[in-house]
Amino acid sequence: MTLVVDSSVVLAFLLGEPGGERLSQETGPLLLSTVNLTEVLTADHAWAALDVGLEIRLIR
Repeated sequence: MTLVVDSSVVLAFLLGEPGGERLSQETGPLLLSTVNLTEVLTADHAWAALDVGLEIRLIR
């Protein structure tokens, strides 16, 4: 599965702001469990997402 999102949507998701809710609905609970919502997405989080079969592509 590939998730293509705008980087601002990812930041909204990570910060718990409006717009991030849609991302969580699209990715499901697996991504939620791998991302600390108070931190910027790190390499460790990216590897965890890949481990569950999720590819994240950021578009600017």
